[in-house]
Amino acid sequence: MTVLAVTVLVLAVAAGLSPYGRALLKSRRHFVRHPEDGRVFFESGADSFASRIAAALPQAVSLVEQRLSGPFLRPFRVYVCSSQRGHNEFIAAPGDAPIRGSVLLGNIYIAPSAFRFYGFDTHQQSLAHELVHLYIFQRLGFLRTKRLPVWFVEGLAHCIAGTGGEGVDEATAVSAIRDRGRAPGEQGRLFQSVEGEAGGLPVRVYQLQNRMFVQFLIDRYPDCLKLLVQDVLQGAPFARSFARRFDRSVSEAWEEFRSSLPSRGSTGR
Repeated sequence: MTVLAVTVLVLAVAAGLSPYGRALLKSRRHFVRHPEDGRVFFESGADSFASRIAAALPQAVSLVEQRLSGPFLRPFRVYVCSSQRGHNEFIAAPGDAPIRGSVLLGNIYIAPSAFRFYGFDTHQQSLAHELVHLYIFQRLGFLRTKRLPVWFVEGLAHCIAGTGGEGVDEATAVSAIRDRGRAPGEQGRLFQSVEGEAGGLPVRVYQLQNRMFVQFLIDRYPDCLKLLVQDVLQGAPFARSFARRFDRSVSEAWEEFRSSLPSRGSTGR
């Protein structure tokens, strides 16, 4: 057996023994194709969820393609899972983590929590949110997508899909923004996560911050944000493109955003 063959065998065994390796190797053959939309597949017991996803998929795809100015590059599947644990196993997440959806290996996975997220039915919005991530992934691949800061990728997806901070009062997010004391980063990291980037904040509060900051950029500098998105989808370095398009750094834009927020005790919306 050659050295290369031995190396491949060792890596395959190691992958199978690790949580992420087991997640990547987890079988999808038991999923059934939905009769109404051949892009949707579902597990036994998730047929009603799958029907709702199949009904929402065309409009969600159209929304993302319109907002990001172009079609998806490759076909994809949407796998609708019958249990939260089953969904989370595909991404090596804790079984009870209320993750609504995910993108893995060029496909989308939807969990039951998308239909009852903290008391909200968000399956349409959750589907659109994951489609934004998939759209970016198709153009940049795994490594270049990871180079984008979490706040930007998540905030953009939230603004397009209408997700972010469900059940969180905006005043809570404003207070956290004022107390946080540090600007978001200008680049991503390979092993980054929403939880890790939240800096100790509740994840839903952090996600609402992301949405509010990106929405501020959209409202205040719509052409700049559009050009920034075009740049990064073509593989341009994020920080350099942000500075060129906005004529300011991320930290300077963040301080401008913070200054625009209602002062403590004021009665804003």
